[in-house]
Amino acid sequence: MQTRLNTDPAQPDELRNYVLRKLRYQADPNDIIYEICQQTGWDWRRSKAYIEQVESEHRPDLSVWQGWLYLIIGGVTAMAGLVLLGSVLLALFGSQPSMQFLYRLPVISSLVEEMDLTSGAPIRLVIYGGVSGLGMTIGGGAGIAQALKKIMI
Repeated sequence: MQTRLNTDPAQPDELRNYVLRKLRYQADPNDIIYEICQQTGWDWRRSKAYIEQVESEHRPDLSVWQGWLYLIIGGVTAMAGLVLLGSVLLALFGSQPSMQFLYRLPVISSLVEEMDLTSGAPIRLVIYGGVSGLGMTIGGGAGIAQALKKIMI
């Protein structure tokens, strides 16, 4: 059973904190409005206006918090994409002296040994791995760019 939120005008902190917590975790605004309507007894318009007010008052805080989350996710994705792309390049050009430095990384060397491209691993694996690695790198970079925009507000 849900507890009703305190809607007393003299004690607005509980409701404001509830809305901020939901907005931080990027809940759908319509879901938040519905929950506020259910818990407070307010109508839809009043709940929506309240959420918009709280969001506008705390926009910089929300953006910075979400920016750090995007930065972490984007960074991890970009790094994983670079590792995948590097391992594909190493598998293709591993005998070239310019690629030998990548072979020293344990993660990549074990991946190359598993692929064993020299013994006829399917080229699809290389193509899909390369495309996935490139996509992850580009997507992670875009996430990092979004994060920096949100953090710098």
